[in-house]
Amino acid sequence: MRVLEGKAVDKASHQGVAASEHPEAVPLVRFTGNPILRPIRDHPWESKYVLNPGVIKLNGKIYLVYRAVGEDSISRLGLAVSEDGLVFNQRLETPIFGPKVKSEAMGCEDPRLTLINDHIYMLYTAYDGFTPQIAMASIPVDDFLSYRWGAWCRHGLVFPGTANKNAALFPERFNGKFTMLHRITPDIWIGFSLHLHCPWPGEEQTILAR
Repeated sequence: MRVLEGKAVDKASHQGVAASEHPEAVPLVRFTGNPILRPIRDHPWESKYVLNPGVIKLNGKIYLVYRAVGEDSISRLGLAVSEDGLVFNQRLETPIFGPKVKSEAMGCEDPRLTLINDHIYMLYTAYDGFTPQIAMASIPVDDFLSYRWGAWCRHGLVFPGTANKNAALFPERFNGKFTMLHRITPDIWIGFSLHLHCPWPGEEQTILAR
């Protein structure tokens, strides 16, 4: 028996409290409806592959932004919408985001979405055919929900000239700084910045795992 907040608590009762607060882990079960998305052969921009999505929940719906590869082997981003995150009953016929600048000539890949205030920030991999680099774009939530894709604002490359992929922003600041995970092969890095515009400061990047 031990004392907790001035009360005697036996081990068995304490374990019961812990169990109720932290349910026992159970094995993951693969969804029987997989794959949740397939290429659409009638859409040349997504006729070969659909993969590596980012997801965000807005107004009770799940918005899946996915990488699509079509006949020209260039990656673009499409959108599918679901009520439960498993069955996607709505899917747009045209991309919501695609290559516009030299650094992404061969595609925009691997989107990761984060809601910060009234904007959705998207980190993605800009690929020019030689070097993958992290890029950032944003769009007001109202424009995203209204499918006004012309409202996307490109902020540029986060770490210009550095081969880098798979970045994600945290939705909250740490010690007043925006925080990002990213991958410079073979390591996972964590980076900090006082601002969201690009580029980010290179001196506040640290290896988190390798």
